[in-house]
Amino acid sequence: TGTLISRFKENGIRNRNNVSPMKPVRQSLYQILGGLVFTLVVWIALSVITVIFVKKITTAQVLMIVNMFVFSLVSLSIGFFINMAIKSENGRNIAANVFALGTSFIGGVMVPLEVLGDNVLLIGSFTPAYWFVKSNEVISTLSEFNMGSLEEVIRNTAILLLFTVAFLTMGLAVAKKRAE
Repeated sequence: TGTLISRFKENGIRNRNNVSPMKPVRQSLYQILGGLVFTLVVWIALSVITVIFVKKITTAQVLMIVNMFVFSLVSLSIGFFINMAIKSENGRNIAANVFALGTSFIGGVMVPLEVLGDNVLLIGSFTPAYWFVKSNEVISTLSEFNMGSLEEVIRNTAILLLFTVAFLTMGLAVAKKRAE
């Protein structure tokens, strides 16, 4: 989504948007909505592929698919923030790769959480990947699905949504500052 949003920074498109009566922050909101549509399409495609290959979907798998959607919202908001904060395309690509790989490593995506040390887990808890992985781990161990057993998953999902709001807010703040 970052690459899609970055196309609006190209001179021709940016100049046309600058002369329009629409305020830059509103343009940024439309870019987020466009990214959301793209994210939804990719998420639906991945979900359909999962259903096709698995054939019989369990409650745990549905919860993991929902968790994947929430994490994709975080990814969208991070992509938007990086695009607003960094001017050069190479810089954006570097930042996105370093952020994605770094948080995946310390968040338990590439290395199981139980193998990571306490200090790494503490640092990892400041990343969205950590909460995504924690939710998936909890979901995979559940034998019954009720509000009590899903309490930790709901809390982790709320934390992911807070990351989404935080990165979107920072991205909009940078977009507004740049427009001034």
